[in-house]
Amino acid sequence: MDLEQTDYLAGLTDGEGCFEIEAKSLTAFSLRFHITLRADSKQILELLQKTFGGPLIFRRVSAEMAERKPNLQPSYTWQIEARAAVLGLINYFDEHLLVIKAAEYQVWREAAMVYYRHSVGRSGSRERSNPDWLIAAMHAYKSELHRLKEYDAQPANLIVDIDDSQLPLL
Repeated sequence: MDLEQTDYLAGLTDGEGCFEIEAKSLTAFSLRFHITLRADSKQILELLQKTFGGPLIFRRVSAEMAERKPNLQPSYTWQIEARAAVLGLINYFDEHLLVIKAAEYQVWREAAMVYYRHSVGRSGSRERSNPDWLIAAMHAYKSELHRLKEYDAQPANLIVDIDDSQLPLL
């Protein structure tokens, strides 16, 4: 199965995916996407890894954690963070509709495009500073992404008030 041609990743992302922006330092950021599943679902993540790249990370459950949360299981996380892989995911998600996480994706996508277009990156072993406006923009994207992850948060332009009296009877 060619996962790049199916909506499988989009559906899995709506249920289990996570878009993140992390401040790596005062002036540098990382854009990351990941999916975490129980260890017995490793084959799904291996297929995604083979198709889109990125590492698989095993997370075991310590004895102490197992005592506190007896239903917690070992898991694997498939993660995309490298610039080329992030841009590949953007190409995929631009073609495959997200429903539940559409707003999160749009913020993450915009942050990636702005950051990759304007960041100065690294020069040799000394990190050059990104412009102040870019740092402020990335913090704003990160805050908006965090806000959208709250249980009932919705972007203002997607809230629709439906008058039930206008709907046809079935």
